[in-house]
Amino acid sequence: MKKVDFAIIGAGPCGISAAIQLKKSGIEPMLFEKESVGGLLNYAGMIDNYPGFPEGIKSEELIKRMHSHLKKIGVKPIFEEVKCVEKHLGRLLIRSASNEYLARYLILCTGTRCKKADEWIEKKAKDRLSYDVKQLKDVSGKKIAIIGSGDAAFDYALQISGKNKVYVFGRSQVPRAIKSLVRLVKKENNIDVFMENKIQGIDALNDGRLKLLFDNHTCIVDYLVCAIGRIPNIDFIKGLNLDNEKQKGRLKIAGSVCTGNYRQTAIAVGMGIKAAMEISENAFENNS
Repeated sequence: MKKVDFAIIGAGPCGISAAIQLKKSGIEPMLFEKESVGGLLNYAGMIDNYPGFPEGIKSEELIKRMHSHLKKIGVKPIFEEVKCVEKHLGRLLIRSASNEYLARYLILCTGTRCKKADEWIEKKAKDRLSYDVKQLKDVSGKKIAIIGSGDAAFDYALQISGKNKVYVFGRSQVPRAIKSLVRLVKKENNIDVFMENKIQGIDALNDGRLKLLFDNHTCIVDYLVCAIGRIPNIDFIKGLNLDNEKQKGRLKIAGSVCTGNYRQTAIAVGMGIKAAMEISENAFENNS
């Protein structure tokens, strides 16, 4: 079991910003990430509301710059998926598949995970169903349906419409995505948006395609993407009173894991910095 002073879980914009701020305060953080640096930015397209980039910046480029910043200050993410966080010997025990770490202070920047489709959709669609468009980036000449009407659904549509025909189906009367995304989607000839359309069934065709059934029409597609919402990624927290740990100053929760629908890069960055400043101040007061 390894003892650490400051740990951060999640190397998205929030966790990266927290790590940078802690280093600025003379603190060596341990930054955990289960997949790749960038968090939810890995699923985004163009970021057009981040200060300093009036023409926008591709998510891949922003991730690259953030990762370079980490390297410059000497923070190397630990690529281990955290399986459990619990209380142990007055500290916070972080368990991964292969290691255990005992931390004095912890910042949770774990973001969100996709809401899953109904079981019957999962069963029918099988390997033609996804919850993001990373694996569809190289697909071309296909028909792709996206279920959902929020920011993610419209952003995904823009990312894959260059080489494919995309259909967006939303249950609400009007799109829930921000207006700038809606305007961009409306300009694309390869994207059709259908509101007040709730999927009623799916037929798996012999050729591998999917036949989507709605109230008064059907749609045959090659792939289906579900973007029906996201929920906080905190399932690995076991028997830990989060409010109690926050009151004691040992725990901070920051970024999209606690901001609901306000999943913006700039918000996550600011929250990461604030969490790092507060938790370092608490540590200093407790040690003085």
